[in-house]
Amino acid sequence: MSELTFDTAALHQLLEGPDGPVAKDLARRAVQVERTVKRSLHQPGRGRTYTRGGVVHRASAPGDPPATDLGRLAAATSWELGVDERGLHARIGSNYPVQLFLELGTRRMAARPHLRPALEAAR
Repeated sequence: MSELTFDTAALHQLLEGPDGPVAKDLARRAVQVERTVKRSLHQPGRGRTYTRGGVVHRASAPGDPPATDLGRLAAATSWELGVDERGLHARIGSNYPVQLFLELGTRRMAARPHLRPALEAAR
């Protein structure tokens, strides 16, 4: 009868190591999501047109990604790999203050999702 043994250190490196193949695949997928988000943020708006600060702006329509003038949200969108008590993960998002309000909407504004559609497309 044969005995099967596992090299737990190698298995841990494979599944949770920052340089392992699982981490590399997760990083590739995070880059794909980031690119999709940034591409969606560079689409012209389909909502109303108005002047703000002397600049004509065409807003996004509810349900569309935000229409940007300066590209701050796209510039602030990034990803990082991390490991916590649940294991290896990728964090994708933005530190831009209004990102959450745009993604989820508010009482006064319908959502302008850009992260969730990119995550769905990467599934």
